[in-house]
Amino acid sequence: MKNPDSGEHGVIRYHDIGDYLTREEKLSIVASAVSGEPFEWDFVEPDRHGDWLNQRDDSWYEFAPMALTGNASDINGLFSLNGPGLQTNRDIWVNSFGVDEALSNTRRLIENYNNELMRLSDKPDKDIADFASRDPKLIKWTSSLTSIFNRRKMLSDKKLASRKILYRPFCKTNIAYVKELIHRPGIVPKAFPTNLKNADNLVIVVNHGRDTSAVITNCLPDVQLQFNGQCFPLYWYENDAGFSGLFADADVKQDGHIRHDAITDDALEVFRAAYPNAFGGGKGRTIEQAKADGLPSKIANSNERFDVNKVDIFYYVYGILHSPEYRSRFEANLQKELPRIPLSRNFREFCAAGRALAKLHLGYEEIEPWPVKEVGSSLLPGPVQKIKWGKRKDSETGKKVDDHTVLIYNENLVIKDIPEAAQRYTVNGRSPLEWVIDRYQVKTDKASGIVNDPNEYSDDPRYIVDLIEKLIRVSMETMEIVDQLPPVSELPQPANWPFAWKADA
Repeated sequence: MKNPDSGEHGVIRYHDIGDYLTREEKLSIVASAVSGEPFEWDFVEPDRHGDWLNQRDDSWYEFAPMALTGNASDINGLFSLNGPGLQTNRDIWVNSFGVDEALSNTRRLIENYNNELMRLSDKPDKDIADFASRDPKLIKWTSSLTSIFNRRKMLSDKKLASRKILYRPFCKTNIAYVKELIHRPGIVPKAFPTNLKNADNLVIVVNHGRDTSAVITNCLPDVQLQFNGQCFPLYWYENDAGFSGLFADADVKQDGHIRHDAITDDALEVFRAAYPNAFGGGKGRTIEQAKADGLPSKIANSNERFDVNKVDIFYYVYGILHSPEYRSRFEANLQKELPRIPLSRNFREFCAAGRALAKLHLGYEEIEPWPVKEVGSSLLPGPVQKIKWGKRKDSETGKKVDDHTVLIYNENLVIKDIPEAAQRYTVNGRSPLEWVIDRYQVKTDKASGIVNDPNEYSDDPRYIVDLIEKLIRVSMETMEIVDQLPPVSELPQPANWPFAWKADA
């Protein structure tokens, strides 16, 4: 309450009464303070960022920015490209578990769109979309599609094809990619060009918010793969328009495209200054190890394999982003800014951990299932409708709560002996098994009437059952790696630290 007669203005006091108290306990403490001994008040003051609560750690600004915000496109952090994933704003039409469903729904939308355009072809109005049908069973409109319609552009399905997209963590679907039906493509045109077959790339996707996490993908990332996520690719592509000179030797040509490293030259110089001969010494990186680490053959067969390379930096970043110490120390920073990456004294350990985590998270469909007990029809479990946790009685409250050791797949199959520790690993706020429960259920969109059925994703009748058991292993082995991560123990900035990276903290 404002008091104009007070000698203090803009002062906030608080008293911490503790956590996890009931309503009655809180009121009792307040009542005691009123009738008895008053509170001892603490003051809340904003830091230089204007944060009153959850204040940032300023040592963060000594680290390397993954990306720099601002208008200068030629000034980069560790990465020269970042941005959101693919945003259609009409997922139910163009995105589906089943390939045939994604393609047929998209063809129907295109047909409906073209029919509307022909129906209104005699309209002289500039904004003819104002007269188009708004029936959600025919077309899902967006501002971008409305603009195309007003330009009287017909759509074609002649080159319609599907592509895999990581829609949510450990949940792939199929998208019928039509440029005009993509509301905002994000980084996809540069990271996974549509006219480039088998674009070789990896993308780290990080989120903002309370539960900061990172996930990696080798296929198209959806815009909400991570909540309001930002994508950081290993490579980016552009059309080969007859470049010569520098680009002809330094970058890789593939099917009419030039592939560039997204890790910047500045980043490579900084890391090499911080970690000279990082993979040399008594346990130096062998040629075979260098090739397995993803280094080009030319580098793997030379002494340059002992130095830090850009692909090493990429995996190092992925390792650091999984550090519990890093996430805890810089929780407030990560909630408000894109990540900054410290130069750890334990570079090789974080680099190796990042590679191991990436292999696990990218290959989740191919790894060995975790041993569990299947009760019911294992060979032909039948279609899934909605997977549910089993239930148990809470020993303290007596209420029924989720039993994370049991999953009810359907009426034919129950999966038991799931380790509760599989719930420790979370990405984008949920464990992998919770993502399975959330995504792998038959859903009917109310507006369009379109059904999205996870049973259509694979011809293997055990695909989803095996996926569950494989994701248990992903969770367990991820936390085994994370639990063994070393301290961050950051190094000071080397002398060649780019001026643009120096934060005005």
